[in-house]
Amino acid sequence: MQTDYSTILLDGYRDDGLFLLRNVGYFDTKGEKESKFFRSKSFWALHYVRRGKGQMTVRGRKYDIQSGMFFLMPPFEQINYHGLEDDPWCYFYIAVYPDSVIDVFRLFSDNGNGFTHVSKNPQRTQRIFETLFENRNRSSEEMYFASLNALMRILSYEFSEGKKIKTPVERNRQKVDEIKNIMHFNYKNPEFSISDIAAMLHTSNAQISRLFKQETGETPISFLVRLRLNHTAWLLDGGSYSIARLCNESGFNDECYFMKRFKKQFGVSVKGYRKNKNKQNV
Repeated sequence: MQTDYSTILLDGYRDDGLFLLRNVGYFDTKGEKESKFFRSKSFWALHYVRRGKGQMTVRGRKYDIQSGMFFLMPPFEQINYHGLEDDPWCYFYIAVYPDSVIDVFRLFSDNGNGFTHVSKNPQRTQRIFETLFENRNRSSEEMYFASLNALMRILSYEFSEGKKIKTPVERNRQKVDEIKNIMHFNYKNPEFSISDIAAMLHTSNAQISRLFKQETGETPISFLVRLRLNHTAWLLDGGSYSIARLCNESGFNDECYFMKRFKKQFGVSVKGYRKNKNKQNV
């Protein structure tokens, strides 16, 4: 029985991690004329030509593409691409949001051939895509992970050249470690906030919060406050400071909020904590 490749396997499904698949599908020109105008997309799109020929122009360079080749469309670029009229192409594609695997796709775009690549094993590559379509009746979540697995297998085999490509779980943990490091370097600054982290990592507050909570079980705000209050406790262990100074040197700019959070974390007020410490030192 011949497999129907007309279905869009995945459309708009997003994961909360760092790999954000936009859609996965197959395009067959079926004799229709494609637009030859330049277009811009907001995502990376990796294509594999199953049969036929086409052309793509990006950054002033024209690429001739045929079956057995990949072509990659970078986000936010003016791109012209179309099948040739005498032998129009058909291709599989995986589209990925730009804040997820830009460094992985650089393995592709930095290979010396610009945005095209001849598959090392066309039969293997085609089989990976065909398997996705043969199992297209799965749930969106199952289809997401199957598509992600297909993408990782392709990138690892075709472009990594022995470099280890991190799994989504490993990438998530690495990103959380990076977020924690940024907090450790900046928590004493009362003006420092989660928005600053988002700006440094070129992402959103919501994305930072979702990822951090997913990996650690607590919000980034809670972690940051805990860092600051642990520093307060360290200051109290080593000297006698006014509430105002403790507040400021621990990274808070609101004394009432500072005292409220301190009592919530340690079970006693700043005054009570200091008193208990003085008793222990007698």
